[in-house]
Order: sequence, then C-alpha cells, then structure tokens
Amino acid sequence: MPRTRRSIKAAQQLYEANLALLGPDHPDTLDSMAAVAQEYENHRAFQSALPLRVAVFSRRRAIWGEADYATMRANYLLALTYYWMKDYQSARDIQEDVLDRFIMRYGYDDEVTLGAMVNLSNTLFRLGDFEGASELQERALKTSRGLNGAHDLMTLRIMQGLALSKRRCGEPQDADRLEEDVKRFNVERITERLRARRLRSK
Repeated sequence: MPRTRRSIKAAQQLYEANLALLGPDHPDTLDSMAAVAQEYENHRAFQSALPLRVAVFSRRRAIWGEADYATMRANYLLALTYYWMKDYQSARDIQEDVLDRFIMRYGYDDEVTLGAMVNLSNTLFRLGDFEGASELQERALKTSRGLNGAHDLMTLRIMQGLALSKRRCGEPQDADRLEEDVKRFNVERITERLRARRLRSK
C-alpha cells in the first residue's frame, strides 16, 4: 500500500476507534476527525478534507459555542482548506470573522492573532484587494516585530508580502525599500547564526 494511503488509513482507523469508544461529540473524536482532514490536505486531497473540516467546526460550534477556542481554531483551519482549494471568497468570509474574534479575545499583539492577520492578508491579495492586504500586512508587521524581532523569518515573510502588495498598489519606492530591508535583515540573521555557531564550537 502506498505511503499516502497508509497514513490516511491510519488516521481513519484512529478516528473510527474513538468514534466507537467515545461517541461522535467527544473532543478526542473530533480531534481525530480533524487529523484525517489534515492527512488528506497533506496529500493535497482538499475536496476530501473539506466535509471533515465542516463537520468538526459544526459539531464544536453546536456543543461549545462560537467563542470557544477550539471552535475558532476549527473555523480557522476550515478557511485554510477553502484557501488551498482556491475558493478565496469563502476563505475571506471565514477569516474576517475569525480575526475579529481573535482580536476581541487576545488583542493584536498575540501569535494567534498574527497568524490570522497573515492568512487574511494572503487571501485579500489573491482576491485583488491589494490595498486591504497592504493595510493588514502593515499591522501584522508591527505585531511580528514586537513579538518575534526584526530578523525573524515570520517578520521577513510579512515584509516580502507587503512589498508585493505595495508594488501592486503603485508604490514602487516603498516596495523597493522593503525588499532591500528583507535582503539586509536576511544577511544579518545568517551572519548572527554563523557567529553563534562559531562561539558554541570553541
């Protein structure tokens, strides 16, 4: 049996065992259903993953409510499934709701909110809303610099995305400046890693 089918089958077997032992609404059962969806997505079988993502979100919302973190997380992952299926409008509708809920619960300066901002900005870019993407990326960049530092890979990825949005918005000078900063920070980050490695080896 190919490795892809083995990994999906193993996840399905765990889900079926939890379903039989714990019932359909137990958190472990829903987690194992989500794991089956993740296995499908790992192998780009998004159409197979979608109904599982919908089911997990729907059951969590019905049992624990929309404000529960696990429900919000399930909705967050459902939006990503739509994104990978290139259904950007459906992804956007969910991501806007998820981001609002994360901001209300955690504020802007939190890793969870940061991830939601980045995901929504990517979707807005795909939909051609470059100004909306740029505005959100600027907020995400501020958050990432505060949480992770200027040289962090997340920060640099956001900067690169912001440069693309700025260029599409007709702001080439800002785009050029951001791209130069990304190059400079990458060099500084690699230099610092090499220096730290040399110090450890002494």
